[in-house]
Amino acid sequence: MLFKISILQPIVFFIISCYTKEVSLNKDTLAILALRLGLAYAFIFAATIAFLNPAIDYKYIPNFVSSIVDRNLFLMLFGGLEVLLAVWLLLGKWVFYASLIAAVVLFGLTILNLGELITTFRNVAIICGALALAALSSDSK
Repeated sequence: MLFKISILQPIVFFIISCYTKEVSLNKDTLAILALRLGLAYAFIFAATIAFLNPAIDYKYIPNFVSSIVDRNLFLMLFGGLEVLLAVWLLLGKWVFYASLIAAVVLFGLTILNLGELITTFRNVAIICGALALAALSSDSK
């Protein structure tokens, strides 16, 4: 089931994005669209995993957080934040700010999980994508 959802998400994101903002086919617009879709997909995918199988993400929750809040509740709240960020990116409004917040969230996750090499190297690439999106969309803040 998750595999089928993963295949359909980028298509749905592209269709939504085309209707939420007039698309002119120049290099900057296409780059911004690709970065918006890629970042939104990463956040939606992570939230989907957290909602469907939260135990997978337990190892990424710092001890100080799990001592304050139940792990499942934290993952649901954080997954909600990820969905909100994804929707914000897809809507194409204030993309500069959305991409900066995305970069900060991912930077925080990376710093708190430096021991997880797989997460760290992926997050660094996604952070760079978020910063590139912020740079490309800085004119339209």
